[in-house]
Amino acid sequence: MTDIAIKITDLDYTYPLGDKIFSKANYALPAGGFHILLGKNGTGKSTLLHLVMGFRTQLKAPSKY
Repeated sequence: MTDIAIKITDLDYTYPLGDKIFSKANYALPAGGFHILLGKNGTGKSTLLHLVMGFRTQLKAPSKY
């Protein structure tokens, strides 16, 4: 079994003005690798990182680091 560095389960997040950016998102980031987060502008890349690092506090799903 591969070690997991970050695991997100059923992530829901809505911006303060009401725009929902994540709905039941799931992700497991394996440990020991090089990973890139790619996407178009405004698709939630920075928001996801802010949630994982605890910079945004409206994280409603359990996460493991």
